[in-house]
Amino acid sequence: MRLDSPARLTGSLFDDCTPQVADDGFLAFWLAYPRKEGRKPAQEVWSRLQPSREQQAVFLEALERQKRSDQWRRGYIPHAKSWLRQARWEDRLEGPKAVTVPAFNPTDAFAVDEQIQVARRREQLAAAGLSHDAITELFDAEADM
Repeated sequence: MRLDSPARLTGSLFDDCTPQVADDGFLAFWLAYPRKEGRKPAQEVWSRLQPSREQQAVFLEALERQKRSDQWRRGYIPHAKSWLRQARWEDRLEGPKAVTVPAFNPTDAFAVDEQIQVARRREQLAAAGLSHDAITELFDAEADM
């Protein structure tokens, strides 16, 4: 029997070697879940839940919403198993806090520019071999003038 023929490789002998993946939706959930720890326990809970396609869509929507929450962005993400067992898709986590930006003040812009110039000068003096203490003394002397 010749095994170098492509036609021979598709026979029933090789059909048993093809891994079978159950399309119960877990893979999509796992790929979307940000914390990649405890896959097997999470899959066991998923199998017990047997969520419908509609429930799976709810899970994925909740995941996307919770990924943007303050809690999850700070790294407090439950294990997938816990998220499923505790029905955490029902949680209403707060989104990122709104940041208020103060109105532009030209005086502030000049102060920032001055701080940048001071930092550059400090870097130049350090590159020239002056010690931190010497640079500090120099700036203190200039401030006293």
